[in-house]
Amino acid sequence: MVKQFRMREILLATVCTVGISGVAQAQFSGSLSLESIYEKGNGGFGANAGLLLPLFSSPTGMFYTMVEGGWRDGFDDNGHPAGSFGMGYRWLPAGFDGVGIGLNGSFDIQRTRNHNNFYGTTAGLEIFIPGGLSISMNGYIPLFDKDKKVTGSSSSSSTAPTLELRDQAPGSCDPTNPLRVCVPVLAGSSGANSSVTTERNRWGADVHIAYRLPFFELIDITPNVSMYMMDRQGKQLKGITGGMDVALPLAGGMQVTMSAQGRHDREIGTVAEFGLGLRINLGPSTVTSDPRQRLLAQAPRRMGVQDRQPEIRVEASNTVASIEEAVKWDKTDAVVTEMRFIDAANQDQAVAQAAALADGGILWVNGNVALAAGETIVVTGLNKGVLGGGSTINLQGVDSATVVTYTAPGTRGKITQDNLVTRTFAIGGGNKIFVRSLDIQGKGQGIVVVDSSQQVTLEDMQVTGIISGGAIRLLNSQQLILKQIKIDSEASVGLLLVNADNALVEDLQIDIRQPNAIAVGVAFGSDLVTFKTLRLDGHNQPASLAFLSETNSNGQIFIQDIQMQNFEFGLRMDGETLINDLTHDHQATNVMQVCDFTPDAVGVVDVLNNNTTIIENCQ
Repeated sequence: MVKQFRMREILLATVCTVGISGVAQAQFSGSLSLESIYEKGNGGFGANAGLLLPLFSSPTGMFYTMVEGGWRDGFDDNGHPAGSFGMGYRWLPAGFDGVGIGLNGSFDIQRTRNHNNFYGTTAGLEIFIPGGLSISMNGYIPLFDKDKKVTGSSSSSSTAPTLELRDQAPGSCDPTNPLRVCVPVLAGSSGANSSVTTERNRWGADVHIAYRLPFFELIDITPNVSMYMMDRQGKQLKGITGGMDVALPLAGGMQVTMSAQGRHDREIGTVAEFGLGLRINLGPSTVTSDPRQRLLAQAPRRMGVQDRQPEIRVEASNTVASIEEAVKWDKTDAVVTEMRFIDAANQDQAVAQAAALADGGILWVNGNVALAAGETIVVTGLNKGVLGGGSTINLQGVDSATVVTYTAPGTRGKITQDNLVTRTFAIGGGNKIFVRSLDIQGKGQGIVVVDSSQQVTLEDMQVTGIISGGAIRLLNSQQLILKQIKIDSEASVGLLLVNADNALVEDLQIDIRQPNAIAVGVAFGSDLVTFKTLRLDGHNQPASLAFLSETNSNGQIFIQDIQMQNFEFGLRMDGETLINDLTHDHQATNVMQVCDFTPDAVGVVDVLNNNTTIIENCQ
């Protein structure tokens, strides 16, 4: 705002200073004009000021200087001033009464509505024709910086990423491929939108025709019309202006001026302008009373600098980029490198698919998969998963952290081995292996075996079959989690932990249906093993045992909420056991001998015998 008012002060000071010097040289024909303006539909109130001052004159010509200034859109912060300073020469050839030719030029400056300063120069040609007709033609050329920024904005958009399964090799992800392998990719797009508004100072041209009506000597009535064109990108801007100027005489060569103009072009539409002002004709009365001299004392007709509005350009750009990123699985916190699929249609490839599963891969088991004689599903390596069909997993983009879910096609998985094998499903030498929503049915020494592995999770599984060893065997492994596990089998041991450390067994249900069987066995150096919410049923088998801990080298066992029924023996602990009862809320129903602790066992377990309603202290 400071710069804006400084410019206004400079323009007004220039007009007034030259005006004062013009009064001192009143013997020469010239004029000083002041006018207030009202534009209806294009900015409201404004003002014009102008001075034409002869520097040299003769009976046939006049060399002059001129200063013009104007203001539009009111006098507040939104107003915009304009001004020009120039020179000209008018030639009135002897012997040709009423004929004249003039040339003029000026340096122009304006401040736009958006507070940008633009500069230019105007060159004009005038023709005076006897009888009061005058024609003027003008051309405007911009100078210096022609394009200036007004505003800029930017925004971004994106399409929601979706998970896509893509070929690892051509055709590898085809659902009909018996060795189907896919690569999960999070795919989407992002867009950047930007918009820049600039003002462009462009060239322009205008033609004015004015005719002073000859009816009155002292009253000047001058209808006028003009056409103008301004450069625009694409189609040029063309407009027309028409109106009437009236000047009424006052004393001392002064005149009251009134004007009414109408203007139209495609940018501003139709605008009406009304003016009221004062003109001082400089010179002796013999000059100021002559209509011809009053005409020659006025500045050339041309389009006002303040009306030459720059072109407003809005340039928008839109860029769209495809986004593709790998995903990681929340269960392993590692990138999912591939997904493989097995079902009844390709069950003859089940072992091969499991063996080929890369680190970071997921094997999906859809429905029942029957293994041939001697076959075992073996999972080794790092950051792998084996999941049943219809399961949902949470994945996250490695770069954007966008979370998506993926639900595998098909139904809950089941692996069946009807022939004698040492193991049906095995995890060997694995690290960060996650198994969920999978049922295993087998025959042999063990159905599910986890050996020499760490960070293994078995969740929501049902294990059934006839086993000479343990239905689930956890051997020489650490950091194990078993949740929502159901074992129903003719097994010598339902769940067996051997040298297993840092294990959590929670929500476990075991049904054993074989004499001399053990539901849960913890042995040979297992340490820091926690059992929570165990439901154990011996089905009245002879010599059946609910829970055994022996030869654990004083490893610590933690128990909470164990309910056992239909066993011959309940809890059996030897002298190498450190038992920790977390809640003392265990129950025994139809168990012939609830406590079977050796004298050197360490720890006390309280068990409510539902048959006698007595809490027995096992120690």
